[in-house]
Parts: sequence; C-alpha cells; structure tokens
Amino acid sequence: LCKPTSTICPSCRQHITTQVTYRLGKLSYLLCSSLCMVGCCFGCCFIPFFVRIFKDADHYCPYCHFHIYRYKRL
Repeated sequence: LCKPTSTICPSCRQHITTQVTYRLGKLSYLLCSSLCMVGCCFGCCFIPFFVRIFKDADHYCPYCHFHIYRYKRL
C-alpha cells in the first residue's frame, strides 16, 4: 500500500502530508483478464477492482488539492 508522504506542495508551498486516493490502473485490468482466462468468471475475477494493493495511488495536497504524484503499480 502507498502511504501518505511528507513533502512540500509545488503549488501552495505548504509543508504537507499527502492525501492518497486509489484508482483503477493497468494492473487491476490485467489481473481481472487473467483470472477470467483461467476460469474465474463467476465474480472472482472482479476482486482486483476492490483491493487497494492492485490499484494505482494518487497523491494530492490536502490544502489546495493539487495532484502531486501518481504511483503506478504496472
């Protein structure tokens, strides 16, 4: 899991701890497709869409909501 990071926001110049949000990325779709090909077509293939460790992480400034960084799993 990606953890909030201490940094200086390039937009508002405040010393912050980033706010992390998770979004679907290539790894989530790849795992879902792979599980379907293996035979897990009855709902198990959707597990990567709900588990954070398979998602990309976006870091935002909690004050000005500036997008600072995206950590891509794949």
